[in-house]
Amino acid sequence: MKIPTILIAALLITLISCQENCPDGMSGDDCEIQTRDRFIGIWGSNDYNCTSNSRDSTIIEITRGTEIDDIELRFLIDSINLFTAKVNEDEFIFEDEALEITGLSRGEILIFTFNNTTPDNNTNCAGSFRK
Repeated sequence: MKIPTILIAALLITLISCQENCPDGMSGDDCEIQTRDRFIGIWGSNDYNCTSNSRDSTIIEITRGTEIDDIELRFLIDSINLFTAKVNEDEFIFEDEALEITGLSRGEILIFTFNNTTPDNNTNCAGSFRK
């Protein structure tokens, strides 16, 4: 009877260690899922508000980037800028000297923040988006 218990424990440890050893940008039991795929698509928000202005609605498009853990993000309504962000599990982040964009996936909801701290444009925005 002790052999099956030991065997079950060994299998559980193997399964857990396999899940934790996926390469960057991959997840799932067999590392078969690209982690960034949860963000890919067109996302819309009716509560995206900024300190510099208020918007009735905002749409962003997220596509795959060049690296396995990259996504590209573009505001579809009023921006031609394209931002490349790194994905880590259920969140992404884009950072440079004065701009930070973050997203956190909660199932079908994306919690999104945009902070620009350049001297001529101090803007903070936040909202929740749905596909």
